[in-house]
Order: sequence, then C-alpha cells, then structure tokens
Amino acid sequence: MRHNCCSVEFQPLGGGFLMHKKVAAWLTTLIIALFTCLKADAVVPPNQLLVGQTFINAVPIGFWIGMEQGFFKKYGLDIKIVYFRGNPIGTQALLTGSIPILMAGPHSAVAARAGGADLVEFATVAPAMPYVIAVRKDIKSTEELRGKLFGVSGTGLSASYIGAIIGLKHLGLDPKRDKIVLIATGNEVDRHVALSQGVLAGSVFDRLYKPAIEKDRFPILADLGTLGIPWEHDVLLSTSKFLRDNPKTVESLLKGLLEDNAFILNPINKEVVKKTLVKNLGPKMGDGTAAYEEVVSLWVKTRPYPNRKGIQSIIDEVKQINPAVAKLKLDEFVDETILARIDQSGFIDHLQAK
Repeated sequence: MRHNCCSVEFQPLGGGFLMHKKVAAWLTTLIIALFTCLKADAVVPPNQLLVGQTFINAVPIGFWIGMEQGFFKKYGLDIKIVYFRGNPIGTQALLTGSIPILMAGPHSAVAARAGGADLVEFATVAPAMPYVIAVRKDIKSTEELRGKLFGVSGTGLSASYIGAIIGLKHLGLDPKRDKIVLIATGNEVDRHVALSQGVLAGSVFDRLYKPAIEKDRFPILADLGTLGIPWEHDVLLSTSKFLRDNPKTVESLLKGLLEDNAFILNPINKEVVKKTLVKNLGPKMGDGTAAYEEVVSLWVKTRPYPNRKGIQSIIDEVKQINPAVAKLKLDEFVDETILARIDQSGFIDHLQAK
C-alpha cells in the first residue's frame, strides 16, 4: 500500500501470540505513519498576493515589517511588493487586473472613480499630512507669502500640490485670492536648492526632510502634520469586484497589517523598526530615528480606517481641477466593511490586550 507522501509495506506474519503482537505493532506504526503524512499534506503554502506601490517613503513600513516578521504568512499570504513609477501606472495595473491591491495617494484615484473607474479605498496607510512649510530667511510670516512663488513637486493631482493648497488655506491663505503661484519645482532636494537660490519664497517639504531644512536655518512656518488638518496621504486601493469576490484574502491581508501595526507601535520594537526603515530606504535615513518618529506619530494606526474627513477635503479641492469629481459621493469611494467586521469581532482589542 502506498500513500502520496510515504509508503508502508505489508510483511507476512507468523501465527500465535507473536503474530498478534506483530500485528498490533504494525498497526500502530501504520497509524503514526499515516497521521504524519496527512499532517504534512495539510501544510498549505501561502497564497502569493501582489501589492503595488507608487511612492518611495516610509509609508509601507507595515508591509516591510509584516514580511520580515511573518505576520502575513501567519494568515496564509505571501506578499510581494511591486513598484510602479507614479499613481497613473499603478492605477492602470490595478484596473487591468495585473495586481489586486495598490498602495497609492487617493488624489488621482478619486478623479478616476468619478470618471467611472472601479476604485475603492478599504484602509489607510498614511492618514495624516506629512508636510512642513519652509520659507526663505527674509520671510517672517505666512502673510509675506502673498504674491510670491511657492514650490511643489508637481501641479495638478500631485499630493504636494493638493496638500499645499489645503495647508495654506488652513493658515488663512488662499493661493488664488492671495496670488500665490504654486510652481512645479521637483523633489525635496530640487525645492531645497530653489529655496537656497531665492527662486522660491516657500515650499512644502516632507517632515523627513526637516533636519536638512533646519540645518540650513530656513524658517519653518508650520508643521502641518501637527495641526490636525483632514488628509489622506496614501491609502490601500482595490476594486469593489475584488473586495466582493475575495473577502477572505482581504481579511487575511488586513489581519496581517493589524499585527504589523501593533508591532510597530510597541516601543519595545523601536530598534527593529528603525533598522527596517534604514534597510528599505537607505543611508539617507541616518539611524532611522526621524523616519520612526514620523511613522508612529502620523502613519501607523491601531485601527487604520479610511480618514473620511481627509478624503472629503481632497475631493473638495480636486473638484476645482476636475469638475466631474463634484458628483462623487464619499461612500462610492470608501468601503471599510471588511475592516469593520474584523474590528467588531474583537480582533484588534485582542491585539492591544496582548
């Protein structure tokens, strides 16, 4: 007789008491062997899940930790991160089915959804504004930005462009009314140079770049991340069809991410998280302290529900660029059903208790 993972051969046995002892021993061996084989067969390899990423920053820390610590595999998933250069390419990959999940900014996604694309946010990975506003050394107040050039990474639906508009309005300025010209000046390094040369009066910078700004003694007029401005920087996107057809997969992904977040927010694991940040982002992170502080203060949440106020704030600004977005209702873009079900089961409370 053969089993698919091992074999057990029958041997002819003699009679009498000795035969009964041999039969009993043989049956015991057979049962143990079959149990061992069946148990081995029951070990199912994790299902591979492709997750797209459209940015390079500290936001994916939950995924990095989850892959390192085995949290996703605990729930039967083998996560593979696929990098796309920019939201449009990543979104196209999601909509064509090349990937089922995408980490991206919601700014262009809401416009795509308003245009009929099946895009849904089901959780957040960065629900707060990460920017500081830095200015030339001769500028002493926000009012002095009126009528001047203000740097952003790109215009249109870029996160820094929308973030700058919302941030400036929060500080009492309106780019249109106050004739503040938002100009595409490239990444943080490019904008830093433009500020140094006096080309720009001010700019938004990611908080990770704050030490470099302070080193050159440029005044920081506002740390927008500390002001509670409604915002969503990066989110988890999928299609409503995938969420509907694969609820168990999405549930497993979220459970892994929730364990990741609990691990990151536990101060005991600070050094592990810092090393992971440096490993994935390179030596520009120093020892990882600045990135760690941004992660635990802004990004990682115990309950990563979509920031509905932040999404609505973005919709309100994007519709000024794309009027079609005005018809988009929040519930058409946000679906936290699976996350809420996990939460209501007591899963998150159990993690916190541990």
